[in-house]
Amino acid sequence: MNISYKALKKDRDELENDLKQKNTLIKAFKKWYEELKNTCQIHSKHVRRVTEEILKKWGIDSAAYHGGDLTGNPITKFCNSASENFREIEEKLLQYVQDGGV
Repeated sequence: MNISYKALKKDRDELENDLKQKNTLIKAFKKWYEELKNTCQIHSKHVRRVTEEILKKWGIDSAAYHGGDLTGNPITKFCNSASENFREIEEKLLQYVQDGGV
């Protein structure tokens, strides 16, 4: 009985060590994920700001369309020049990346 107790204790100790290592990995992953999530939110806000600036140049106020469809004359005009508008958005976002995302 003493031998089986020692074997069980050894198995338990190994499992506890494995659990500690996995918990350490989980904590590190959670920290990394939170940092990544915060970084993505910062970049997402910039993308939204750049897009809204260009929309405002065309007389489109996204707040006025909250919960509704983007319709009306300004939207039609914007869509008629979509390739130029999206090229401008692309250039500003690429500049943002080249500047280090600041």
